[in-house]
Amino acid sequence: MKHIAALLCIALLAIGVQSIQADTSILPEAPSQYKKVCGSCHMAYPPVLLPAIAWENILDTAECHFGERVTMDSFEVKKIRRYLTRNAADKTSHKVAQNVAASLGGVVTDRITSVPYIQKKHANVTSASLKNCASCHSGASQGRFEGARIRR
Repeated sequence: MKHIAALLCIALLAIGVQSIQADTSILPEAPSQYKKVCGSCHMAYPPVLLPAIAWENILDTAECHFGERVTMDSFEVKKIRRYLTRNAADKTSHKVAQNVAASLGGVVTDRITSVPYIQKKHANVTSASLKNCASCHSGASQGRFEGARIRR
């Protein structure tokens, strides 16, 4: 009987550890290069808001990024690319990522404001606010967009 109880405790502990590790509401810390290069002009958007191919496109056309020239050395590009593509909407089980990917249905857009899921969730939000997630979502930089964190 003690053997069964010990096995049950081990199993429950393993499930608890697995659920802690599987907390998909939190993104890995963004590399300092991403915060510095991208965050100098706009919010360093959480990668869950676009699929990997969109992030690839954005980095591959950085010399003309929505009308601005973005300069990065090869080390910065490599670090930023790795972070964005590994944590993109189609590469992670993050709840927002899954909703973004499903709403795109394979269509690629390089604009977060063009993602159907984002548009639907923000139907009553002005365009200016929509471009700055952190103005309403206090946890946006960590990929936290839950209702309890929304500033009104």
